[in-house]
Amino acid sequence: DEVSTDDLGKIIQSDRMVMRVSFDPGTEIPQSLYFRTAVYPLFDGRTWKMSGRSSDLVKSLDVRIPYFVDAPGPRLTGGKRGGYTVFMEPGMDHFLPTLLGSSECDTCIYLRQDDVWLSKRKVMQRESYRFSIFSGIDRSEERPGYFDARLRRSGSNPRTRQLAIKIRNESSSPEDAVARFLGYLKAGGFAYSLDVEPDRGDSAIDHFLFRTKTGYCSHYASATAYVLRSMGIPARLVGGFVGGTRSQDGDYLTIRENNAHVWVEAWYAGTWQEIDPTALINRYVVLHGADDGVS
Repeated sequence: DEVSTDDLGKIIQSDRMVMRVSFDPGTEIPQSLYFRTAVYPLFDGRTWKMSGRSSDLVKSLDVRIPYFVDAPGPRLTGGKRGGYTVFMEPGMDHFLPTLLGSSECDTCIYLRQDDVWLSKRKVMQRESYRFSIFSGIDRSEERPGYFDARLRRSGSNPRTRQLAIKIRNESSSPEDAVARFLGYLKAGGFAYSLDVEPDRGDSAIDHFLFRTKTGYCSHYASATAYVLRSMGIPARLVGGFVGGTRSQDGDYLTIRENNAHVWVEAWYAGTWQEIDPTALINRYVVLHGADDGVS
């Protein structure tokens, strides 16, 4: 129910299997596959956490009191474009990595405000879950009501806040501000590496953006979300898995822990927008996942 900026690196250097995914014949499969597992809107300067409601729901499942969170969620439109089955390995507790726009899982619990799925019981043995997937998603009713633009108790990162204010003042719209910051990352000499010394200080974002300029997905996502919040743009982290390995016959996709990934959702233009800053630095990770050969 939380993700630390530095600790994720231990997971994405493991090749332990998490799940296999089998797509129905004729399903339109995107080139970049993002399987969302949890949403993290709360940040204390080091760790991103689930909202109180979502965290309480996960805990309640352990005592067998499952329920739906009654909050605005996405509206699926455009009809079904196929389906897929997830074959989970033990170890993910209640969390089920799924594609955005998934629906119709009878053995699952749906968190509407996060658009993520949970298993009704802990995944203690190999389990399968079937989902339909829709071609259109209207997310305009998902309001970032828990967003705190004041960034209270989120660490002291004065240089990052100065950068955010500068970009905001030079931008004509939130879309322009996001594009300018992503351009700053792309042209700023940043590098992707799993070999990063953790910074336990109170200015971890400053340390990453202005000193090391080296990290992996959680560093890039955390810095991006922090900058956008400093601009007054609601932003949160989404954790899950990206990419995977195709079987030789193409019948299924294998997802391992080295496919673990974190990206950003930002609220502008009336909806949540997906942003993956890591893809600007290392496109290979988004297509295939990190492994020991990526440094």
